[in-house]
Amino acid sequence: MDTFVHHKFNKNLVYHIKLPRYTSILIGLSGGQDSLCMTKLFMDIKKMYYLDIGIISIDHQWRYDTVRNIQQTINIAKDLNVKTYIYESIPKYYSEEEARNIRYQILINTAKQYEYSFIAVAHSLNDQIETGLHHIFRGSYIDSLPSLTWNRAAEHMVHIVRPMLNMHRWEINWFCRYFWLPIWNDFSNLECNKERNRIRQELIPYIQYHFSYAIENNIGTLINNTYIDSEYIRQNTIKLYFQFKHPYLIAINIINFNSQHQALQKRLLYLFFLHHSNINIPYTLLDQLIYKLNKKLVFKISYNQIIIYNNNKWLYLCYKQSIHYNQPSKLKL
Repeated sequence: MDTFVHHKFNKNLVYHIKLPRYTSILIGLSGGQDSLCMTKLFMDIKKMYYLDIGIISIDHQWRYDTVRNIQQTINIAKDLNVKTYIYESIPKYYSEEEARNIRYQILINTAKQYEYSFIAVAHSLNDQIETGLHHIFRGSYIDSLPSLTWNRAAEHMVHIVRPMLNMHRWEINWFCRYFWLPIWNDFSNLECNKERNRIRQELIPYIQYHFSYAIENNIGTLINNTYIDSEYIRQNTIKLYFQFKHPYLIAINIINFNSQHQALQKRLLYLFFLHHSNINIPYTLLDQLIYKLNKKLVFKISYNQIIIYNNNKWLYLCYKQSIHYNQPSKLKL
């Protein structure tokens, strides 16, 4: 550990990730510079933390060179002498969100099956900024800006960690060059018909040149501050939800609900529907419900497979008769 990147990485593990010793971690390795850098860093501190390390790679078979890419990943894993898990998905077109969901599900299932406590993914500060701008362009809610977090509980006692979330791409590139790491260049990252690539290749350089060279640090600070604020609101929302929910029925107390700020009201309703129906209610419908509730209007609204009923004392959620009570269907947006 003789570089500034090593020291920064170790500091992140201590203060942000809070990685315990004598634990197991599954590292996502694609062959690109970010994942190679993270793998090298974990291998360098393996003895310090007494880590049981495994490597996982997922091939979506989108590019003509993916076979050689996977072969190089296998060769790297053999040199490191660690357990390796290789997956290939059916070659078809997925949206960015669909592909991401597939990857994370494979990561989580593998970690559960082989008893890994942590999954490490190599998102950097630049990835965090690009994701934040992507959410802004989509008109997403402010809570979605800090969507990439240091440590997030997934399921079955598995945590997804991002130990390089404050590292610039130039720092990672320097590290890979310093140690002569065999980077596999993904040429699809240069295709500007993809929104994320255009943000990376065109928008951010344009802002740096014409407005602020420190735009990456500034947006990173904004996202971190937003995360602190939204996490505080999220924790208070959960506390209020358990205070306001009906002890037996699927309902929430409207008298207490109407006494809260609109920011909490919207999050309370979102959590209420997600908890009981596994449905992500659109924000337009949430705004409509909040307006009716604050005006103390009695109403009954049918939405997909649920019925929302208010009598000015309780807001009830009911399933339609064709839907089994214990098996609510997911909303298709």
